[in-house]
Amino acid sequence: MRGGIVASASARPVGPSSTPRRKVHATMGKRDLCIWYNETSGMKRAFGAGLLDPKWLEDYCFKGGRGCVRKKRFEGEGYVSPDYVLPDGTIDPKLKEWVEGR
Repeated sequence: MRGGIVASASARPVGPSSTPRRKVHATMGKRDLCIWYNETSGMKRAFGAGLLDPKWLEDYCFKGGRGCVRKKRFEGEGYVSPDYVLPDGTIDPKLKEWVEGR
Protein backbone atom coordinates (compact mmCIF):
# COMPACT_ATOMS: atom_id res chain seq x y z
CA MET A 1 0.00 0.00 0.00
CA ARG A 2 1.45 3.33 -1.01
CA GLY A 3 -0.23 6.68 -0.50
CA GLY A 4 -3.47 5.03 0.64
CA ILE A 5 -3.99 3.28 -2.70
CA VAL A 6 -3.76 -0.48 -3.07
CA ALA A 7 -2.68 -1.88 -6.44
CA SER A 8 -4.52 -4.99 -7.50
CA ALA A 9 -4.39 -7.31 -10.45
CA SER A 10 -7.68 -8.85 -9.37
CA ALA A 11 -9.97 -6.17 -10.79
CA ARG A 12 -13.36 -7.56 -11.71
CA PRO A 13 -13.59 -8.74 -15.31
CA VAL A 14 -15.69 -6.98 -17.90
CA GLY A 15 -16.87 -8.81 -20.96
CA PRO A 16 -19.78 -10.20 -22.93
CA SER A 17 -21.19 -11.87 -19.84
CA SER A 18 -21.45 -8.56 -17.96
CA THR A 19 -24.89 -7.20 -17.15
CA PRO A 20 -26.12 -4.92 -19.94
CA ARG A 21 -25.90 -1.20 -19.10
CA ARG A 22 -29.58 -0.65 -19.83
CA LYS A 23 -30.58 -3.22 -17.20
CA VAL A 24 -28.31 -1.69 -14.55
CA HIS A 25 -29.54 1.86 -15.14
CA ALA A 26 -33.18 0.70 -15.24
CA THR A 27 -32.91 -0.37 -11.59
CA MET A 28 -31.15 2.80 -10.38
CA GLY A 29 -34.34 4.54 -9.25
CA LYS A 30 -34.95 1.84 -6.67
CA ARG A 31 -31.57 2.33 -5.05
CA ASP A 32 -29.95 4.75 -2.63
CA LEU A 33 -27.85 6.58 -5.23
CA CYS A 34 -24.56 8.12 -4.09
CA ILE A 35 -24.66 11.92 -4.28
CA TRP A 36 -21.40 11.84 -6.28
CA TYR A 37 -22.76 9.52 -9.00
CA ASN A 38 -23.26 12.20 -11.64
CA GLU A 39 -21.59 13.44 -14.84
CA THR A 40 -18.35 14.14 -12.94
CA SER A 41 -18.13 10.55 -11.68
CA GLY A 42 -15.18 8.57 -12.99
CA MET A 43 -17.08 5.37 -12.25
CA LYS A 44 -20.08 6.54 -14.28
CA ARG A 45 -17.85 7.50 -17.23
CA ALA A 46 -15.97 4.18 -17.11
CA PHE A 47 -19.23 2.25 -16.95
CA GLY A 48 -20.65 4.27 -19.85
CA ALA A 49 -17.57 3.38 -21.90
CA GLY A 50 -18.13 -0.32 -21.16
CA LEU A 51 -14.97 -0.61 -19.06
CA LEU A 52 -16.45 -1.22 -15.62
CA ASP A 53 -18.28 -4.25 -14.32
CA PRO A 54 -21.79 -3.21 -13.15
CA LYS A 55 -21.09 -4.92 -9.83
CA TRP A 56 -19.00 -1.90 -8.77
CA LEU A 57 -21.98 0.42 -9.24
CA GLU A 58 -24.36 -2.01 -7.58
CA ASP A 59 -22.08 -2.57 -4.57
CA TYR A 60 -21.12 1.06 -3.99
CA CYS A 61 -22.73 3.79 -6.13
CA PHE A 62 -26.27 2.43 -5.87
CA LYS A 63 -25.93 1.91 -2.10
CA GLY A 64 -25.35 5.54 -1.25
CA GLY A 65 -21.58 5.19 -1.54
CA ARG A 66 -21.37 3.20 1.70
CA GLY A 67 -17.89 1.71 2.05
CA CYS A 68 -16.54 3.66 -0.93
CA VAL A 69 -12.93 4.74 -0.42
CA ARG A 70 -13.24 7.33 -3.20
CA LYS A 71 -16.22 9.01 -1.50
CA LYS A 72 -14.66 8.85 1.97
CA ARG A 73 -11.41 10.47 0.83
CA PHE A 74 -13.20 13.18 -1.15
CA GLU A 75 -15.54 14.13 1.67
CA GLY A 76 -12.93 13.79 4.42
CA GLU A 77 -9.81 15.16 2.74
CA GLY A 78 -10.99 16.85 -0.43
CA TYR A 79 -8.90 14.30 -2.35
CA VAL A 80 -10.18 13.45 -5.82
CA SER A 81 -9.20 9.88 -6.67
CA PRO A 82 -7.95 9.20 -10.19
CA ASP A 83 -10.64 7.69 -12.42
CA TYR A 84 -8.84 4.34 -12.43
CA VAL A 85 -9.15 3.89 -8.65
CA LEU A 86 -12.08 1.60 -7.87
CA PRO A 87 -14.49 2.18 -4.98
CA ASP A 88 -12.57 -0.27 -2.77
CA GLY A 89 -9.33 1.68 -3.33
CA THR A 90 -7.71 -0.77 -5.74
CA ILE A 91 -6.31 0.25 -9.09
CA ASP A 92 -7.81 -1.22 -12.26
CA PRO A 93 -4.96 -1.56 -14.79
CA LYS A 94 -7.29 -1.45 -17.81
CA LEU A 95 -9.01 1.70 -16.53
CA LYS A 96 -5.62 3.26 -15.82
CA GLU A 97 -4.52 2.59 -19.39
CA TRP A 98 -7.79 4.07 -20.70
CA VAL A 99 -7.58 7.17 -18.49
CA GLU A 100 -3.94 7.86 -19.29
CA GLY A 101 -4.54 7.34 -23.00
CA ARG A 102 -7.39 9.87 -23.23
